[in-house]
Amino acid sequence: MAQRDDEATPPPGRWSTQQRAVLRVLHGARGFATVHDLYLELVHDGSSVSLATVYRTVRLLVASGAVEAVHGDRGSTAYRIASTGGSRLSLRCVRCGDVEPVSRDVVEEWARATAACHGFVDVGMVADLRGLCAACGP
Repeated sequence: MAQRDDEATPPPGRWSTQQRAVLRVLHGARGFATVHDLYLELVHDGSSVSLATVYRTVRLLVASGAVEAVHGDRGSTAYRIASTGGSRLSLRCVRCGDVEPVSRDVVEEWARATAACHGFVDVGMVADLRGLCAACGP
C-alpha cells in the first residue's frame, strides 16, 4: 500500500504527539509489544488514541527505522525500539514472549563464510531465533 504524502514520516526529533506516546510506551516495554499491548497501555495512561491510530503510528515508526518489527508464528507482529548500533539478535519465547539478547558474532561469521563459499559478497542477514524459555520449556 502506497504511503500518502500527508503520512510522510517526520525525521527523528520531530515526532507527532501520537508517535512520541507510542515511543514512550515502547521504551518502557520489556522486549516486544504488540499494537494491542501499546493501545492498552496508552489508554491506561489516559490517552484517547484509537486503535487505528496506534496501527498507523507504528507503521510510520517502522518505516522511519525508529521501531523494528518481528513477525510471529501465528501471523502476529510485535515491535520494539530499533537498536542504534545496527540490528540486534535475540531469542524470543514463543509462549510467554520473553526476549533475551544474544551476541550476533557467531551468526554473522557463519553468514559471511557461507556467502563466501558460494561467491557472494556484501550479504545482509535476517535472523529470528525462537523457542521456549527455561520457564516455559519442558
